[in-house]
Amino acid sequence: LHARPDFWNEARSLLNWGFRAHDLVRPIGTLVGPVTAAPAAAPAASSGHTGETAVLLTSHHGGTLAVWQLALLAGSAAVAVTVTARRQRRRSSGRLSLPPL
Repeated sequence: LHARPDFWNEARSLLNWGFRAHDLVRPIGTLVGPVTAAPAAAPAASSGHTGETAVLLTSHHGGTLAVWQLALLAGSAAVAVTVTARRQRRRSSGRLSLPPL
């Protein structure tokens, strides 16, 4: 969002260079293709490292908020309202005092 005005020219030249150098360089890795199913068991750690890593993100979120999430949201809102009201009341009193201990 706060990029220099000439950012896109630099990005375009970098991408153009990358596509031109496609046949001249050796890739150091590849992107992992989509995973169709979760593995049944985690593979045992091997001594040989292939240099490839796959990350599988799963979501068990059904689209609705759980009760504990609603309770946490309501509690956070109550704390925010209470703190804001106390600060407004303290500022509008017009007297200077030390904060309560």
